[in-house]
Amino acid sequence: AGCRSSAPRPPPGPPPACTLARVAPSMLRGPRRKVVYLIRHGESLWNEAQADKDVYGMLSDVDHPLTAEGRAQAEALAAQLSAAAGATPGGDSLLESTQVLCSPLTRAVQTCLIGLAPLLAGEGPRVRVVTLDPNLREKRNAMGKDSSGKWVGGKLQAGVRTTLRALYDDAPERAAPLCEVPLDLEMVQAKWWLGSRETEASVDARIEELGARLCYSPHNVIAVVGHSHYFRQLFRAQLDERATLDGGDASALTVQKLSNAGVARCEVEFRAEGARITAVQLLPGTELV
Repeated sequence: AGCRSSAPRPPPGPPPACTLARVAPSMLRGPRRKVVYLIRHGESLWNEAQADKDVYGMLSDVDHPLTAEGRAQAEALAAQLSAAAGATPGGDSLLESTQVLCSPLTRAVQTCLIGLAPLLAGEGPRVRVVTLDPNLREKRNAMGKDSSGKWVGGKLQAGVRTTLRALYDDAPERAAPLCEVPLDLEMVQAKWWLGSRETEASVDARIEELGARLCYSPHNVIAVVGHSHYFRQLFRAQLDERATLDGGDASALTVQKLSNAGVARCEVEFRAEGARITAVQLLPGTELV
């Protein structure tokens, strides 16, 4: 019951990066109500260039990494998690996530490794690996070179480590443990990005596949690191008509974006028609912009 696949009616345009055929049948016993944390990446060089109306900075490269401000935003998230580490375990807080999915774009991976460091390292029942899922990449707009990748396979992991060391050139000892977190590269062995504008139908197909992946997962609390436009379209597709945002009207989620390194706690039900988000809470420090 529930967890409908998009496979019987593929939309026009490129197919999702992964499909339900990749999901083991044994995973179908997962719970049908889950808590999913949507985490937007910190400020990237693209965001900075866009704010400064620096067209050259926006178009001279692809897959822009975090700025110093983006690093600080991700570190603030890590500090928030560390402060909550003394809470009683066994709940559904972000620190209790048992699966971490992340966009393969550099700014998202950097944010994941820095911001979720208290979850990914240390002792206890912590997540030990970050799964890179191309379905989480940002929507590719006409001039969206920041949504095109640079690397595949092992080169992606090496590239992320290089960018982390550059980001922490003032404190290399802080980059070292971040570079040790293993990345699951199974779904990024071949080119996983587009070189031109992506259709709405293609993004919707990726979002539907993500919902099915979450449904089939045996994990009950899942962290998902990704991008503002993708998350906004996800809310448009999966927000239940009676959903609440911090106890009030949730419609703003479909027109505004999470702030950089912002976190939305989503209660998700998996029904015959697919994933439906029934309640959303913004973590302290997160705003809609």
